[in-house]
Amino acid sequence: MVLASEGPDEGYFEARIMKAKAKGIFTLKFRDYPDAPQVDRSYYQLGLIHPRQLAKK
Repeated sequence: MVLASEGPDEGYFEARIMKAKAKGIFTLKFRDYPDAPQVDRSYYQLGLIHPRQLAKK
């Protein structure tokens, strides 16, 4: 699970990594929007979530 933004004027949302591609590109699926299409983001556009935060949910 990572944090990713939908765009420059949007906040960050939890997303699941669906696929790792070449050159540090990841295909993501936003957790709270299951009907939204998958998006590609570069590794430097993602924020990591500490595993302890995930365990609290």
